[in-house]
Amino acid sequence: MRAIQENEPERLKAFCCSGIYTDPASQLPAAQEAALGLRRASLDEVLAAADFLTIHVPLTASTRGLIGGAAIARLKPGAIVVNTARGGIIDENALADALGSGHVLAAGMDVFEHEPLGPDSPLRTMSNVILTPHISAGTRDAMRQKMMAIFANLRRFFADGRLENRVTFA
Repeated sequence: MRAIQENEPERLKAFCCSGIYTDPASQLPAAQEAALGLRRASLDEVLAAADFLTIHVPLTASTRGLIGGAAIARLKPGAIVVNTARGGIIDENALADALGSGHVLAAGMDVFEHEPLGPDSPLRTMSNVILTPHISAGTRDAMRQKMMAIFANLRRFFADGRLENRVTFA
């Protein structure tokens, strides 16, 4: 669903996986695709072939509902769906129906159309769904990097008045 990030396919190679991806805006060079075991395809081809469908697109007018009922029906039976991008890209009700029927084997999500996920969402009670908070940037290493940047900025400010990455509001 997006351009492949550096090192991602290399991690999959350890599991003897090959990859299929779709990105209407870009394509990896053929040599890189070959080296990583990747193949670019249409969204329909990805849906029909993927054992694991991972979503990595921003939420825009064109991606809202991208994985709706029709797309979920085109998924390979037994596929696993993972959305760590943005809520609203997947139709949660259609996904819940597919999970309940067994068409989709399992799902993992850390983003939801309405956050927090409503207490009446069927996704909350399904044993084949993993729901987590969207906190990938909250790791110890990420927090350490943020704190180092903040303190470096404070030192610069008090030394000579300069600030990096300054945010101003109009």
